[in-house]
Amino acid sequence: MPTDDQFLILLHKKIMNKTGSAKRRAKKYYTDKYRKTGLIPGPLLLAGRGILEGRKCSGRPRSLVIRLRKRFVEMVKASVDPRNLPQGTQRFETLLFRQRLDNNMDPRTKA
Repeated sequence: MPTDDQFLILLHKKIMNKTGSAKRRAKKYYTDKYRKTGLIPGPLLLAGRGILEGRKCSGRPRSLVIRLRKRFVEMVKASVDPRNLPQGTQRFETLLFRQRLDNNMDPRTKA
């Protein structure tokens, strides 16, 4: 397939869900970039693989490094742990009830 046809197909895939001004701006931006360099822009190639939006599409790195993301997950898990909640609060009672319900409904605990 010729490069021009491939460019037009990928451009359509990229802008088909946009409307109005955003669609016109994106179309102009990518066509100008293609005319200037003669190469299909990277975001359009990613659109061809199904990556249409987000940080990965624009070539930016992840917003959180892996260490911070793991720490955040641990903090969320700790916030749900009934041992860390003050006793007598509604949230503590709800979590305690759910925990007891899970233990009673777990088929591994029944003999």
